[in-house]
Amino acid sequence: MPEGQALLQLLQLNAPSRRRNPLISVVYLLWSNLIQTKLSEIFPNRFKPNVQTRLTQSLVPYSQIAQENAFWLGFDKSEKEPQ
Repeated sequence: MPEGQALLQLLQLNAPSRRRNPLISVVYLLWSNLIQTKLSEIFPNRFKPNVQTRLTQSLVPYSQIAQENAFWLGFDKSEKEPQ
């Protein structure tokens, strides 16, 4: 996956979207902003920081971060709908 495409998909995770079920968006935001953040502080070797933190404070390639978050990216219906 090209880095630009990976960055766009990762940035859209935090944005409300008509293409994604609203419940999934709420669950993701709770996971990312509350649960994952606290777990990464308590257990830094077992849990990585949330996507926004990794995008802005690490040198990890965007495509690798996207691959690690493929579960959440899979809920975006636009990738599955034919054009």
